[in-house]
Amino acid sequence: NVTGVQTCALPICAEAEIKGFSDPGTYNVAIVACKEAPLDKNGDGGVVLRYRSDDGRSINDRFSLKETMLWRINALAAVTNVEVPDGESFDFSVPGAFTDFLSRWVGQRLKITLEQDGQYLRIRRLEKADSEPF
Repeated sequence: NVTGVQTCALPICAEAEIKGFSDPGTYNVAIVACKEAPLDKNGDGGVVLRYRSDDGRSINDRFSLKETMLWRINALAAVTNVEVPDGESFDFSVPGAFTDFLSRWVGQRLKITLEQDGQYLRIRRLEKADSEPF
């Protein structure tokens, strides 16, 4: 059962790139960009969503195209207004299909909670935003 608050004992994205966020905390952000990511060290493809706060700080969040990571898309859908219709099928083996799929979230608002994990800040939780998408 999916709820509006998603938590996990592990970081949601080990390769998140932080620009401007220097402290742990909860931040309102908008998804402002979606782009194809280069292959990771394991040879897996992916897509990067960029989240930006109202004061201009941003974080890149890499979504790997692996079955074991598809729960992250469910978490993203649960905290935004994007609906993926039951029975809709996708062929992510087609170049650009995964990027096209995730681009439907551009413009959505959500809250992210960042926590300190050693020397890095990690995305710990996604929650529904207080305001509607712009």
